[in-house]
Amino acid sequence: MSQQLPYSCGAMEPLLSGYLDEELTQQESQQVRIHLASCPSCQQQLADLTAIQGALRSELPQITDKERVMAIVDDKPSLWMQRFGWLLLVLTILPLSAYGAYVFWLDTGVPVWVKWVVSGFWLGLIVLFLSVARQRFIAAKTDRYKRVQL
Repeated sequence: MSQQLPYSCGAMEPLLSGYLDEELTQQESQQVRIHLASCPSCQQQLADLTAIQGALRSELPQITDKERVMAIVDDKPSLWMQRFGWLLLVLTILPLSAYGAYVFWLDTGVPVWVKWVVSGFWLGLIVLFLSVARQRFIAAKTDRYKRVQL
């Protein structure tokens, strides 16, 4: 008589990769361990995933000059020049955009409905850009891989 497994293989399959990478919650990891203890099929699947992961790691190019890479990434003058460039870009785009909007709205040759549609389009793009930028900043603060070194 076959033993009844507490969790189905179908429920475990999506969790095996996360289990291997230690990305599951404590409860999910415990469920996977209990299931693996009595399921040869899932044990084999986990072994296959482990072998694939090992093969992929051995095929990735190995960076031999870690200090050189870190020096490029952490180059202070480049970081400051990049920040200064973004600041200049924003400080010039803002007044130019404001002036363009001012001239556009004062142009009597353009119908009012066109002014509203064009303004709505640009305002929508700006709002979308700001929302994506906000999400990126939030994600950067909570990124658990940002301290991973090469």
